[in-house]
Amino acid sequence: MKHQSLFAFAAGALVVGAVHAQDAQTTLAKVQGVNLIAIGHRETSVPFSYVDANNKVIGFSQDLCNKVIDAVKARTKHPDLRVRFIPVTSQNRIALVQNGTVDLECGVTTNLTARQNQVAFPTRSSSPPRVC
Repeated sequence: MKHQSLFAFAAGALVVGAVHAQDAQTTLAKVQGVNLIAIGHRETSVPFSYVDANNKVIGFSQDLCNKVIDAVKARTKHPDLRVRFIPVTSQNRIALVQNGTVDLECGVTTNLTARQNQVAFPTRSSSPPRVC
């Protein structure tokens, strides 16, 4: 069964919470209930996602992810939402999104037909990120 993403965003910029349509609210409710969102990130994917000298996750993908985090804070009415960063690799990132270890993966991912069977890729849009 094809999965639907938790968040809509610029195509290819993020791999997002791949969940069944019914589970999208459950994931958001989980984030709201524990006041925590788990963000998967690449540690050495310069300039998209990497860890700086101060051990802070930065890069173009993280900049986009921060916009999604802000939208989740607004949607859940948790301006103090905690963010946990979890390192991921190209080999494990989709599995970690699917099994719920991470709620959102911030990284560049090519939209391949095989991946479309695992996660949904949003269409290109000029609208700001939103929580579905």
